[in-house]
Amino acid sequence: MSRPIMPSVLAALGTVYECPDCEVRYLNERRCTDCNLFCRRIDDGGNCPHCDEPVTISDLAPTPRP
Repeated sequence: MSRPIMPSVLAALGTVYECPDCEVRYLNERRCTDCNLFCRRIDDGGNCPHCDEPVTISDLAPTPRP
C-alpha cells in the first residue's frame, strides 16, 4: 500500500517575520529592507495565492470562542 500524497502547500511553508517598526511582513527574511531592523517571528506560513503577501497559519485559522 502506498502512502498518501502530501499537499504541495506543506512544502511551501516557511516562517513569517514582521518588522517591529513598519509592520511589513516577510517570508523567510529576518531583516526589514526598509528599516534595516531585525524582524520578530510571527508564525509559520507562506505567500497568499491571491495577493502574494505573506500570511500565517494563525491568520487563516478561526479563533476559538470562549
